[in-house]
Amino acid sequence: MNPEIGLRVLKKLELSEKIEPTLENLQMIYLQWCRNVPFDNFWKRLHLNNNRFSEQKQINANVFFDIWLTHGLGGTCWVTSNALFHLLKFLGYNIHFITGSMGDIEGTNHGSIIVLLNKKQYMVDTSMLNEEPISLKEKKNSSHSLHPINILLSGGEMSLLFELCNSKNKMTWTITSNEVGFDKIEHLNQISMITSLFNDCVYIRKNSKDAIYSIIGNTFYIKTADKTAQEVLGNKEIEKKLKEVMGFSEEIVEHISKTYLFAIPEQSALLELTKL
Repeated sequence: MNPEIGLRVLKKLELSEKIEPTLENLQMIYLQWCRNVPFDNFWKRLHLNNNRFSEQKQINANVFFDIWLTHGLGGTCWVTSNALFHLLKFLGYNIHFITGSMGDIEGTNHGSIIVLLNKKQYMVDTSMLNEEPISLKEKKNSSHSLHPINILLSGGEMSLLFELCNSKNKMTWTITSNEVGFDKIEHLNQISMITSLFNDCVYIRKNSKDAIYSIIGNTFYIKTADKTAQEVLGNKEIEKKLKEVMGFSEEIVEHISKTYLFAIPEQSALLELTKL
Protein backbone atom coordinates (compact mmCIF):
# COMPACT_ATOMS: atom_id res chain seq x y z
CA MET A 1 0.00 0.00 0.00
CA ASN A 2 1.27 3.44 -0.93
CA PRO A 3 2.25 5.12 2.39
CA GLU A 4 0.97 8.52 1.21
CA ILE A 5 -2.45 7.05 0.43
CA GLY A 6 -2.37 5.18 3.75
CA LEU A 7 -1.88 8.43 5.65
CA ARG A 8 -4.65 10.13 3.68
CA VAL A 9 -7.01 7.27 4.51
CA LEU A 10 -6.21 7.48 8.22
CA LYS A 11 -6.82 11.23 8.15
CA LYS A 12 -10.21 10.86 6.47
CA LEU A 13 -11.16 8.14 8.96
CA GLU A 14 -10.12 10.55 11.74
CA LEU A 15 -7.50 8.11 13.02
CA SER A 16 -4.01 8.81 14.29
CA GLU A 17 -1.02 8.24 12.03
CA LYS A 18 0.60 6.29 14.87
CA ILE A 19 -1.69 3.36 15.65
CA GLU A 20 -0.34 0.31 17.42
CA PRO A 21 -1.77 -3.05 16.25
CA THR A 22 -3.88 -3.71 19.35
CA LEU A 23 -7.43 -5.04 19.80
CA GLU A 24 -8.62 -1.68 21.11
CA ASN A 25 -7.30 0.06 18.02
CA LEU A 26 -8.74 -2.63 15.74
CA GLN A 27 -12.15 -1.94 17.26
CA MET A 28 -11.74 1.77 16.56
CA ILE A 29 -10.48 1.26 12.98
CA TYR A 30 -13.30 -1.13 12.12
CA LEU A 31 -15.94 1.16 13.62
CA GLN A 32 -14.67 4.09 11.56
CA TRP A 33 -14.58 1.91 8.45
CA CYS A 34 -18.18 0.80 8.96
CA ARG A 35 -19.39 4.38 9.30
CA ASN A 36 -17.39 5.89 6.47
CA VAL A 37 -16.84 3.35 3.68
CA PRO A 38 -20.04 2.26 1.96
CA PHE A 39 -20.70 -1.20 0.60
CA ASP A 40 -21.92 -0.55 -2.94
CA ASN A 41 -21.87 -1.89 -6.47
CA PHE A 42 -21.54 1.34 -8.50
CA TRP A 43 -17.94 1.07 -9.74
CA LYS A 44 -18.50 -2.57 -10.60
CA ARG A 45 -21.74 -1.94 -12.50
CA LEU A 46 -20.21 0.98 -14.38
CA HIS A 47 -17.68 -1.53 -15.74
CA LEU A 48 -20.33 -4.16 -16.42
CA ASN A 49 -22.38 -1.63 -18.40
CA ASN A 50 -19.37 -0.28 -20.33
CA ASN A 51 -19.80 3.15 -18.75
CA ARG A 52 -16.42 3.17 -17.00
CA PHE A 53 -15.50 6.29 -15.07
CA SER A 54 -11.92 4.96 -15.14
CA GLU A 55 -10.14 1.97 -16.61
CA GLN A 56 -8.44 1.25 -13.29
CA LYS A 57 -9.42 -1.76 -11.20
CA GLN A 58 -10.73 -1.50 -7.63
CA ILE A 59 -9.08 -4.78 -6.65
CA ASN A 60 -5.88 -2.73 -6.42
CA ALA A 61 -6.07 -1.28 -2.89
CA ASN A 62 -4.35 1.97 -3.86
CA VAL A 63 -6.88 2.48 -6.66
CA PHE A 64 -9.76 1.61 -4.34
CA PHE A 65 -8.69 4.15 -1.74
CA ASP A 66 -7.99 6.85 -4.31
CA ILE A 67 -11.54 6.39 -5.65
CA TRP A 68 -12.99 6.49 -2.14
CA LEU A 69 -10.97 9.52 -1.08
CA THR A 70 -11.90 11.41 -4.24
CA HIS A 71 -15.46 10.30 -4.93
CA GLY A 72 -16.76 8.47 -1.83
CA LEU A 73 -17.43 5.14 -3.58
CA GLY A 74 -16.94 1.85 -1.78
CA GLY A 75 -17.28 -1.55 -3.43
CA THR A 76 -18.48 -5.12 -3.02
CA CYS A 77 -16.92 -7.75 -0.74
CA TRP A 78 -13.80 -8.71 -2.70
CA VAL A 79 -12.49 -5.21 -3.26
CA THR A 80 -13.48 -3.81 0.15
CA SER A 81 -11.98 -6.81 1.97
CA ASN A 82 -8.77 -6.38 0.00
CA ALA A 83 -8.66 -2.65 0.77
CA LEU A 84 -9.18 -3.13 4.51
CA PHE A 85 -6.63 -5.97 4.44
CA HIS A 86 -3.99 -3.63 3.05
CA LEU A 87 -4.88 -0.82 5.43
CA LEU A 88 -4.51 -3.13 8.44
CA LYS A 89 -1.31 -4.61 7.02
CA PHE A 90 0.01 -1.05 6.60
CA LEU A 91 -0.69 -0.57 10.32
CA GLY A 92 1.20 -3.72 11.31
CA TYR A 93 -1.62 -6.21 11.89
CA ASN A 94 -1.26 -9.94 11.23
CA ILE A 95 -4.11 -10.79 8.88
CA HIS A 96 -5.35 -13.17 6.19
CA PHE A 97 -8.28 -13.61 3.85
CA ILE A 98 -11.06 -16.14 4.30
CA THR A 99 -13.85 -17.15 1.92
CA GLY A 100 -17.19 -18.87 2.09
CA SER A 101 -20.81 -18.95 1.03
CA MET A 102 -23.27 -16.14 1.68
CA GLY A 103 -26.93 -17.11 1.92
CA ASP A 104 -28.24 -20.30 0.41
CA ILE A 105 -26.32 -19.87 -2.83
CA GLU A 106 -23.95 -22.73 -3.58
CA GLY A 107 -20.27 -22.10 -4.13
CA THR A 108 -17.86 -19.46 -2.88
CA ASN A 109 -19.43 -16.01 -3.16
CA HIS A 110 -18.08 -14.02 -0.21
CA GLY A 111 -14.73 -12.93 1.13
CA SER A 112 -13.71 -11.46 4.46
CA ILE A 113 -10.60 -11.01 6.60
CA ILE A 114 -9.29 -12.40 9.87
CA VAL A 115 -7.02 -10.47 12.23
CA LEU A 116 -4.78 -12.53 14.53
CA LEU A 117 -4.20 -11.02 17.98
CA ASN A 118 -2.98 -12.80 21.12
CA LYS A 119 -3.68 -16.22 19.58
CA LYS A 120 -7.29 -15.22 18.88
CA GLN A 121 -9.02 -14.69 15.54
CA TYR A 122 -11.15 -11.61 14.95
CA MET A 123 -13.30 -11.21 11.86
CA VAL A 124 -13.78 -7.72 10.46
CA ASP A 125 -16.26 -8.00 7.60
CA THR A 126 -16.72 -5.20 5.06
CA SER A 127 -20.16 -6.40 3.90
CA MET A 128 -21.97 -7.06 7.18
CA LEU A 129 -20.44 -3.84 8.57
CA ASN A 130 -21.46 -4.92 12.08
CA GLU A 131 -19.11 -2.37 13.74
CA GLU A 132 -17.57 -4.84 16.22
CA PRO A 133 -14.78 -7.36 15.47
CA ILE A 134 -16.14 -10.88 15.97
CA SER A 135 -14.03 -13.22 18.11
CA LEU A 136 -14.22 -16.57 16.29
CA LYS A 137 -12.15 -18.52 18.82
CA GLU A 138 -14.48 -17.53 21.64
CA LYS A 139 -17.50 -18.04 19.35
CA LYS A 140 -18.98 -15.00 21.00
CA ASN A 141 -22.31 -13.68 19.72
CA SER A 142 -22.89 -9.95 19.36
CA SER A 143 -26.01 -8.44 20.90
CA HIS A 144 -25.53 -5.06 19.21
CA SER A 145 -28.99 -3.49 18.93
CA LEU A 146 -28.56 -2.65 15.25
CA HIS A 147 -26.00 -5.25 14.16
CA PRO A 148 -26.64 -8.52 16.06
CA ILE A 149 -24.53 -11.54 15.07
CA ASN A 150 -25.05 -15.17 16.06
CA ILE A 151 -22.34 -17.78 15.51
CA LEU A 152 -23.55 -21.22 14.44
CA LEU A 153 -21.60 -24.49 14.28
CA SER A 154 -22.66 -27.43 12.12
CA GLY A 155 -20.64 -30.36 10.80
CA GLY A 156 -17.35 -28.68 11.56
CA GLU A 157 -18.28 -25.51 9.68
CA MET A 158 -18.86 -22.11 11.22
CA SER A 159 -21.61 -19.77 10.04
CA LEU A 160 -22.56 -16.26 11.06
CA LEU A 161 -26.23 -15.28 11.17
CA PHE A 162 -26.79 -11.57 10.60
CA GLU A 163 -29.59 -9.17 9.69
CA LEU A 164 -30.08 -7.63 6.27
CA CYS A 165 -29.37 -3.93 6.04
CA ASN A 166 -33.01 -3.01 5.42
CA SER A 167 -34.93 -5.41 7.67
CA LYS A 168 -34.82 -7.86 10.55
CA ASN A 169 -34.69 -10.73 8.04
CA LYS A 170 -31.58 -12.83 8.55
CA MET A 171 -28.97 -14.40 6.31
CA THR A 172 -26.07 -16.74 7.00
CA TRP A 173 -22.56 -16.71 5.71
CA THR A 174 -20.59 -19.92 6.13
CA ILE A 175 -16.80 -19.98 6.32
CA THR A 176 -15.43 -22.72 4.06
CA SER A 177 -11.80 -21.67 3.51
CA ASN A 178 -9.88 -20.51 6.55
CA GLU A 179 -6.95 -18.92 4.75
CA VAL A 180 -6.51 -17.94 1.10
CA GLY A 181 -4.13 -15.67 -0.78
CA PHE A 182 -4.68 -12.55 -2.85
CA ASP A 183 -4.60 -14.52 -6.11
CA LYS A 184 -7.72 -16.37 -5.01
CA ILE A 185 -9.46 -13.13 -4.01
CA GLU A 186 -8.58 -11.56 -7.37
CA HIS A 187 -9.88 -14.63 -9.22
CA LEU A 188 -13.15 -14.71 -7.27
CA ASN A 189 -13.61 -11.00 -7.91
CA GLN A 190 -13.40 -11.70 -11.64
CA ILE A 191 -15.96 -14.49 -11.34
CA SER A 192 -18.30 -12.15 -9.46
CA MET A 193 -18.43 -9.91 -12.53
CA ILE A 194 -20.58 -12.66 -14.06
CA THR A 195 -22.35 -14.38 -11.18
CA SER A 196 -22.80 -11.89 -8.33
CA LEU A 197 -26.15 -11.10 -6.76
CA PHE A 198 -25.08 -7.44 -6.82
CA ASN A 199 -24.88 -7.08 -10.59
CA ASP A 200 -28.45 -6.26 -11.60
CA CYS A 201 -29.57 -3.10 -9.77
CA VAL A 202 -28.44 -0.31 -7.47
CA TYR A 203 -27.23 -1.44 -4.06
CA ILE A 204 -25.54 0.74 -1.47
CA ARG A 205 -25.47 0.78 2.33
CA LYS A 206 -23.70 3.00 4.80
CA ASN A 207 -23.85 3.07 8.60
CA SER A 208 -24.32 5.96 10.97
CA LYS A 209 -24.29 5.85 14.76
CA ASP A 210 -27.99 5.03 15.08
CA ALA A 211 -29.08 3.84 11.64
CA ILE A 212 -28.24 1.98 8.46
CA TYR A 213 -28.98 3.90 5.27
CA SER A 214 -29.42 1.94 2.07
CA ILE A 215 -30.70 2.22 -1.48
CA ILE A 216 -31.77 -1.01 -3.16
CA GLY A 217 -33.16 -0.60 -6.66
CA ASN A 218 -35.06 2.67 -6.37
CA THR A 219 -36.02 2.38 -2.69
CA PHE A 220 -34.31 4.28 0.11
CA TYR A 221 -34.31 2.61 3.54
CA ILE A 222 -33.50 3.90 7.00
CA LYS A 223 -33.15 1.05 9.47
CA THR A 224 -32.87 1.70 13.19
CA ALA A 225 -32.86 -0.77 16.07
CA ASP A 226 -36.66 -0.50 16.29
CA LYS A 227 -37.98 -0.15 12.75
CA THR A 228 -37.29 0.37 9.06
CA ALA A 229 -38.69 3.29 7.07
CA GLN A 230 -38.73 3.17 3.28
CA GLU A 231 -39.30 5.60 0.43
CA VAL A 232 -39.45 5.00 -3.33
CA LEU A 233 -37.26 7.53 -5.12
CA GLY A 234 -37.04 9.00 -8.59
CA ASN A 235 -33.66 9.25 -10.29
CA LYS A 236 -33.05 12.85 -9.19
CA GLU A 237 -33.90 11.91 -5.61
CA ILE A 238 -31.47 8.98 -5.76
CA GLU A 239 -28.76 11.33 -7.00
CA LYS A 240 -29.44 13.64 -4.06
CA LYS A 241 -29.24 10.78 -1.54
CA LEU A 242 -25.98 9.56 -3.07
CA LYS A 243 -24.44 12.98 -2.50
CA GLU A 244 -26.00 14.06 0.78
CA VAL A 245 -26.33 10.74 2.63
CA MET A 246 -23.80 8.39 1.03
CA GLY A 247 -21.09 11.02 0.48
CA PHE A 248 -20.56 10.61 -3.28
CA SER A 249 -18.91 13.43 -5.21
CA GLU A 250 -20.81 15.68 -7.62
CA GLU A 251 -18.58 14.42 -10.43
CA ILE A 252 -19.25 10.72 -9.96
CA VAL A 253 -23.00 11.22 -9.42
CA GLU A 254 -23.20 13.26 -12.64
CA HIS A 255 -21.42 10.44 -14.46
CA ILE A 256 -23.74 7.79 -12.98
CA SER A 257 -26.82 9.85 -13.87
CA LYS A 258 -25.90 9.59 -17.57
CA THR A 259 -25.84 5.78 -17.49
CA TYR A 260 -28.49 3.08 -17.17
CA LEU A 261 -27.51 2.22 -13.60
CA PHE A 262 -30.79 3.43 -12.04
CA ALA A 263 -32.87 1.12 -14.26
CA ILE A 264 -34.94 -1.54 -12.47
CA PRO A 265 -34.76 -5.00 -14.11
CA GLU A 266 -37.93 -7.00 -14.65
CA GLN A 267 -36.44 -9.81 -12.59
CA SER A 268 -33.93 -9.24 -9.80
CA ALA A 269 -32.77 -11.81 -7.26
CA LEU A 270 -31.44 -8.95 -5.14
CA LEU A 271 -34.76 -7.10 -5.04
CA GLU A 272 -36.57 -10.35 -4.29
CA LEU A 273 -34.19 -11.17 -1.44
CA THR A 274 -34.42 -7.73 0.20
CA LYS A 275 -38.09 -6.84 -0.29
CA LEU A 276 -40.05 -6.13 2.88
